[in-house]
Amino acid sequence: MESFVMTRHQIRMCEGSRVRKRSRRVVKWDEMPYDILVNIIQRLSWKDLALHVCCVSHSWLSALLDTLCPPGNVLDLRPIDSLVDPYYRERFRHYLKLMLDCRHTTIWTKLYLAKTCFKTEALTCIAQRLPLLHYLIAPSELALDYPRLLRLIPYWKNLRGVHGCSLLVWELKTHCKSICELSLYGRIDDHTASVISKSFPRLKYLVIRTCKLSVDALPIILDGHKNLLQLDARHCGPINEYDIIGRKFFLAPREKEWKEEVINQKDAGIMFYLECTRYQCTKCSYLF
Repeated sequence: MESFVMTRHQIRMCEGSRVRKRSRRVVKWDEMPYDILVNIIQRLSWKDLALHVCCVSHSWLSALLDTLCPPGNVLDLRPIDSLVDPYYRERFRHYLKLMLDCRHTTIWTKLYLAKTCFKTEALTCIAQRLPLLHYLIAPSELALDYPRLLRLIPYWKNLRGVHGCSLLVWELKTHCKSICELSLYGRIDDHTASVISKSFPRLKYLVIRTCKLSVDALPIILDGHKNLLQLDARHCGPINEYDIIGRKFFLAPREKEWKEEVINQKDAGIMFYLECTRYQCTKCSYLF
């Protein structure tokens, strides 16, 4: 039998191979460092995310949810607006439902609604899981959808600030007693102005930029809120188109009274923004 002689190099290769075999073991997905996993998920496109990535393991699902909604007190639904494909939007809604079911939802105190419509059942589910909501931001694109939003207000009795359609104040006055910030769009007639004036005693900041106002709306609001810290009524216009002529019907009867009111309130340290650049304003120049 022929003797077999191994070279020194071959001996080292064999020993190294045995060491690698002893040290080699299968690493589970759940054992991957979490920050690395989140970084991987963040680099995936929705084409990849829609392929049931969350089904790989529990840690992958958690990383996916942290990517769609980073940890904190803000629930932001606006990313769905950037998704054109209906299937991707449906997957977003599916992941959102998983997140609402898996997470301790009482931590969320601020909600950004999306322009994209959600089903009533989905909105109700979201509302029920945010009992401590303090701030609600609803884009103007949802103005025609305000009847559904009205049904959600009773779930949010702790609201302090709202950006939304002016018609929401009719429901807010009943259920939300801690409102201190309002940012409204839409029409404000005398009745709506009266609700704003009488129903929110803690109101400190009021923004009604670009709203359509009745002639007496602003005086009614000012009469009811002597402790405002800031009022922004720039770019407002009249409700009725015939009020535009010379803007006399809209501004003239109350202009002196408004200015005197503003002077008195400014002496108390209140910030008022009632006028824009008039003729030079791209939004309001047609009124002057």
